[in-house]
Parts: sequence; C-alpha cells; structure tokens
Amino acid sequence: VFKPFVASVAIENNISPLYECTGNIQIGNTYFKCSNHTPHGKVSMNSALRLSCNTYFIALGQTLGAEKLISLSSDFGLGKSVELADNFYLKSGKLPTAESINSPPSLANLSFGQGELLASPLQMAVAYSVFANGGFYRAPTLMKAIIDEDGNTIQKVNLPQKYRILNEDTARRIDEILEDVVTNGNGNKAYSFITSNRGKTATAQSGWYKNGREINHTWFCGYFMANNKTYVVAIFKEDGISGATDCAPVFKELSENIVRLG
Repeated sequence: VFKPFVASVAIENNISPLYECTGNIQIGNTYFKCSNHTPHGKVSMNSALRLSCNTYFIALGQTLGAEKLISLSSDFGLGKSVELADNFYLKSGKLPTAESINSPPSLANLSFGQGELLASPLQMAVAYSVFANGGFYRAPTLMKAIIDEDGNTIQKVNLPQKYRILNEDTARRIDEILEDVVTNGNGNKAYSFITSNRGKTATAQSGWYKNGREINHTWFCGYFMANNKTYVVAIFKEDGISGATDCAPVFKELSENIVRLG
C-alpha cells in the first residue's frame, strides 16, 4: 500500500521507467524478491502497481533517493501525530529520516513499504484520501460540532484546512492506476458491479514469528463513491494470508453495503 506514494514521487519528478522484472533483485549484498519469486517480465509503472511488483519499486527507489521519498511521504501525513479531538491524538507511527536510510538495502526496504516504516490504518486511509481528493491533503478529525443535550448545535468545529501536495495530473494518474488494480490486477476481489472501487493490496512482513513462521499483516487501502460522497477505507488484518485474500473482499462488501444503505 506504500507503492502508490513512491509512484507519486516518480511522476512528480517526470520519471516513469520500463523495467525488466526477473522475480528478484540484488541491492548490495541483499536479495529482494517479488511474491513467490514470480518474474513479471517487462513492466511499466501501471503494470508494476497492478501486479504489485516489488523489484520495480526497489529499482525506482534507488533512482529517486531517500530524501524525495521521505519528503512526500511526510506530506501524506506519515510519521506525524494529529489531534483528532480535544487532547485525543493519532499516533505518529514512524517515518525514517533521510539520514537513517544510510545504505542501498535500507532504501530498497523503504521503496516498497518495509524496513523502519510504521503506519496505522487511519494514517493510511488519510494518505489515500489525497488520491480521492485530486491531490489535496486534509488532516483527519473526529469533531464536527458541539451539541447540547437536545441535539442543538452550540458550536460548529472548523475542519482542518486542505492543501495541495500533488499535482492534479499526478493524482488523476494514480487514481486511474488504482482503478486498474481493482479491475484487472491483484486487487480484483475488491471489484464491484455496483460501485467503482479503487485501491491497493499489501502483505507486509512484521518481523514477528510464531512457531517458526513469520507473521504477515495484510491490507487493502482504497476509496469509492456512494450516494454523492467519497469514502476512504483501510482494511487491515493481523497475521493474514494476503491483502488480496483477506482484505479486498471485505472492502468490496463494505462498499456495496454502503451503496445499498443509501
């Protein structure tokens, strides 16, 4: 689910290479692989996101460098604490500093959302709202108004100001790719005939082990239109199988139920 942010950095810098995926890539003395070592062949940015090709984004990250990746990721809200309501804060998670990404392998890990990076589902949902909002970021809030016991509004709460972090054309291109991920890619279990869903799957290594098996956390982050509103949702499962298997079907069911509720 971090890969669309890397793609955004590349598009903003007019970089969109073709790449030959052989199923693995050597960075320094470390080998990184795509899922099951599957070679994807020649891939563009669009097909790399559709297939969730790790090696494409690892190679792309080496070209972009840590500073660009971290700067725009910070603009998306990663690594930042936000006040959701009075004295109630969203934890910051962890966005590495450029100084801590001090080797090509550590940059490779960041380039597909691994390594030191930590983010909550709410942070990821807010970050994906940038694509849904045409390139604008708005901090999340839980407060809309203060009301009395009879339900009368005493005071409306001002929403956080939105501000542009992506060029509109960049946001539109990522939006189109995320639609393709659901329509034709590994997020197809989130596809719905009654709403146009966009999003991205993920299967993230945790570094935790149970009975000799590493625990993976699985994701689907995306958004959809229903009843003239845009809903942005992050589905997360601890100790999952894959984002496509665990989380994409939940996203589909949720989106369809919201449409039916009117």
